[in-house]
Amino acid sequence: MEIVSPIGRGGSSCPDFLAVVFPGLLEDPESSRRVHWGHGDVLSLVEKVGEHWQEFCNGVRKKKFIWKDIADEMGQNGFVVSGDECDRKWRNLKVMHILNLYHLFQLDIRTLYNSIYISLLVCLLYN
Repeated sequence: MEIVSPIGRGGSSCPDFLAVVFPGLLEDPESSRRVHWGHGDVLSLVEKVGEHWQEFCNGVRKKKFIWKDIADEMGQNGFVVSGDECDRKWRNLKVMHILNLYHLFQLDIRTLYNSIYISLLVCLLYN
């Protein structure tokens, strides 16, 4: 019975093993950067989503193309992001809104996330 090491046969190097076990570990940090959303950036995202709200609702265009347009518009204002990053941030804002509603109905005022973003989101979603 042959025992196979986790590194594999033929003396694979440790970086090869790490790349298999932890994909993305050895990638360039610039290619996998995280976006830091400032206050103005989030307000701009909410504003841009409001401008494109009818496109999201009518279903004529795919959402990924609408998000790309929003990202391009934000890039023109100096905040370079991808459409996927805008979509992810928007989804996270909606989750925070839902959590706030849950805590509000539980009457746990201490855990409410007081934010202008949530107020703007409520206005956009319910108007």
